Formats: sequence, C-alpha cells, structure tokens
Amino acid sequence: MSGKNDNTEISRRRSDRILLLLGIILFLNGLGSGVAFPIIPLLGSVIGVSPFFISMIISANRISRVIFNTAIGELVDRYGCRGPLIWGLLIKALSVAGFIFSIWSPVIPGHLFFISRFLYGIGSAMGFITTYAFMFHLTDRSNRGSRTAYIRTAGLFGLPSGLFIGGLLSDYFGYSAAFAFSAGSLFLFTLLAYSLIPGDIDSTPETEVLGPVRAVRLALTDSRVLRISSANFLEWFAVQGVFLSTAALFVERIDLSLGGLGAEGMSGLLMGVMMFTKGLSTLILGRFIDGASTRSFFSLVGASMGVLAFLSWALFRSLAAVTLGLLLLGTCSGITSSPLLTLLGDVSRPELRGKSLGIYRVFGDAGGMLGPIFGVNAAEGMGFTPTYLILALVMTAIMAIILPLYRRERRDLLTNPQNRS
Repeated sequence: MSGKNDNTEISRRRSDRILLLLGIILFLNGLGSGVAFPIIPLLGSVIGVSPFFISMIISANRISRVIFNTAIGELVDRYGCRGPLIWGLLIKALSVAGFIFSIWSPVIPGHLFFISRFLYGIGSAMGFITTYAFMFHLTDRSNRGSRTAYIRTAGLFGLPSGLFIGGLLSDYFGYSAAFAFSAGSLFLFTLLAYSLIPGDIDSTPETEVLGPVRAVRLALTDSRVLRISSANFLEWFAVQGVFLSTAALFVERIDLSLGGLGAEGMSGLLMGVMMFTKGLSTLILGRFIDGASTRSFFSLVGASMGVLAFLSWALFRSLAAVTLGLLLLGTCSGITSSPLLTLLGDVSRPELRGKSLGIYRVFGDAGGMLGPIFGVNAAEGMGFTPTYLILALVMTAIMAIILPLYRRERRDLLTNPQNRS
C-alpha cells in the first residue's frame, strides 16, 4: 500500500510540474498575443482599408474559432494534446509574421491581414482546448479546481502585460517592430513547448473515429455540458461582448474623468481594474474550490455579483458607483467561469473532453461575437440604462441555468459521499 501511495505522490508531483510549465507557456503566450492586439484597430490608414474592414479583421479570429472549435476538440480526443498544442503555437507565430508581411505587401494588404487573423484564431483555439484538455487529464476531483484557477490566472495576467508592451513598442519603434516581437516570442514559446512538454501523456485512450456531428451529439448527451456551455455563452455575451464594446462610450457619455484622463484613458484604466480583479478573484478562488462540496455554488454567487454590477451602471453615474460595478464585474467574471470550467472537467467523459471543451468554446465565442453587435446598437438606440438593465437580466438568466447544476451536485453528493473533496 505504501508503494502505491508513493507512486501516486510521484505522479501527482510530475503532473503539477507539467501544469506549472503549461501555465508559464500560457502566460508567455498571452503576453506575445497581447502585443499585437492594441495595434490592429489603428491600421486602417496604414494598409488602406475602411473602418468596417478593420472590424472584420478584428473579428476574423473569433469567426474561425466558432467554425473550428469542435473539430479541434475531436482532433485532441483522437490524437492527444501535445501535438495540437505545439501546432497551435506555431500557427499563431506564423500568423503574426503574416501581419508584418501584410503591412509591407504592395497588393491586397487588407485581405492578407484578414487571412492571417483568421489563421490566428485557429491557433488560438488549438491552444485553449489542448491546454485545458491537458489539465483535465492530469487532475482529478480533489485538485482540478485549484489547477483550473492557476491556468486561467496565468492567461489572464499574460494578455494585459502584452497589451502594455505592445503599446510601448508601437509608440517607440513602429507597428512592424511590435509584430516582430510578438512573432518572435511565439516562435520561442513553440520551441519551449516542443522541448519541455513530455510526449508520453495522451489526453484520452484510443477511441473510434467519429464525424463532427456525431461527436458533438455524443458530448451533449450529458445535459450538464449544454448548461455549462449556455452559461458561458451568456457570460461572454454580457461581459466580453456588450460591456467591453460599450465601456468607452459609457465613460464618454457620462463625462467620467480622473486626473485629467479622457474617455480613452479612463476606459483603459477601468478595464485594467476589472482585469486585475478578475485575475485576483480567480487566484483566490483556487484556494477554496477543491475543498467545497459543490462547484456551481461559486458560479451562482459570481452571477449574482454580475447582476449588481450592471444595476449599478444602469442606475448610477458617479465614479464610486462605476468603480464598484467594475470590481463586482471583475469578481463575477473570475468566480463564475472557473467553477463551471472545472465542473466541465468533472462531468465530461475522458474520451470526450476535447469535444466538450470545443462546444464550451464555440458557445463563448458566439456570445463574444454577438455581444458587440447588440451592445453598440442598443446603447446608441435605447441608451445605457435600458442596455445595462437587460444585461442584469442576462446575468439572472445565468443563475437560472446554473441552479439545476447546483441541485444535481447536491443530489450526487448525497448519493455518492466519496465525491466530497
């Protein structure tokens, strides 16, 4: 018995080392990716395209993710995680290199940029699905929550670091230099993943080859996968979609200022506060979630904070109310998503984890695509008070979706007490 426990402890330590490496790669990957993002909206005059086409370029990566997420999930289930992870990083690196070529291309630079951004989305989807499939495979019910929080926090803090570096590089050295730094970083992280991530860990046992439609239907036979993905759709629609696309307009409309900052500076500052709060709440949550009897309870609390956040913006206009709303929304986003993602790992069959993650990602990306379309038009047409009241109702709908998950977890705990951490 002692030998078995020793082997289990060695396996756990090895898994944690691999997850630590994945977290570092995810942070650095977010840093490299973030460098490019703030530059793209400013490229219209450089590559000679209209604002509408720039918006299409910005959306191209999300469009490709919606199209390819489930196929990538099946690829991961069939062939394992390591290969798709490395290829995903390489595709992202080549795509950013394509940004540089597009700037200097004498012909159709806008179309080349769109194609590069589209391919970037495929690499991004491969990175997300493989990282979390790796994490699901290397964890169990007793430690999956804390490891999910760690992986998410690494990505959350990597992206804003890249945004800051990208802004500095583009200001001092130009757009091409910033893209070159991003591409070089991503190539380096590809080599790091290839060299250090072991090849003897497969995500799942061998499974039969399934068509994409049958694969998705099989993953959705558990209604919990559909509920978790639906909650993810609404959260991305409200927070990543509507709110992020209207925040600068909202700040400008209510003439909010601090220390002489204009609308752009204030919205950037407030977004930074929200992202920091999201990362911090996710990190703190990781210390408690594995010891809790249910995952979804935290998501219910998080969604209720989202309701309060949107009510504060709908009804009040002071700096204190806006700041409080941002703190609530950052915490909401941090403690709503992580428990649901952890629960997805708990309930997904091992041979279907890639497909389940693909479905989860499709729903989120679809919400993130539709949110800005609704948000900008609703804010301009109805005003911010009705728009944010609608978002409060959306967060209430998330609670309604999660409540049956909570009841199911409680019922399973009574029938299977060994599920308690």
